[in-house]
Amino acid sequence: MHTVTDASGSFQIDGRERWGKGLILSSQVLRKIPNVIPGGLRLRKGFWKGVGFGVTSGVITTLGVIIGLHSGTQSKLAVLVGIIVLAIADALSDAMGIHVSEESEMEHTGKEVWESSFFTFLSKLSIALSFIIPVEFLDLSTAIQASVLWGLFIISVFSFYMAKSQGQNPYKVMAEHVLIAVFVIILAHYIGDIVHEFFRP
Repeated sequence: MHTVTDASGSFQIDGRERWGKGLILSSQVLRKIPNVIPGGLRLRKGFWKGVGFGVTSGVITTLGVIIGLHSGTQSKLAVLVGIIVLAIADALSDAMGIHVSEESEMEHTGKEVWESSFFTFLSKLSIALSFIIPVEFLDLSTAIQASVLWGLFIISVFSFYMAKSQGQNPYKVMAEHVLIAVFVIILAHYIGDIVHEFFRP
């Protein structure tokens, strides 16, 4: 038997009751944490939202541009320029979009809005710029294949992790996101081919 003191005074509880009270207190503490991920790292909602948007947008948009420019120009320089311009301009655009969207909802603090914007920009920029590495150091055809594999790997890992943290079926979520990415890749490839055929000198 153990004595517990609360606002109403002291009372006696046995071990099982104390264990149950501990679980209740623990659940109350956890509910105060916006996001808890495996490993004990705590993430704010702004961080999670910004990174989630930036990673998925960074992969899918950049792959679309890479595949489209490769099919339309067959130029390594054009692909590199496209990646760099996209990384900067689209990262700023996405961050601004998230910022305005969250402000319009009138449900977030100023700090949450800026966190979402900052992490959207940072994750989109870093993911997009990572595709420069295969394009710069490999021949263009091999670089395109490596970029596709790299992009699908990022989407798969992030989707799996996100689904697990939210209690969803990770394989279903991962398959959905990979299929969307593959659809964008195929669409960009054929659009690039069509543009090349119609507008080549």
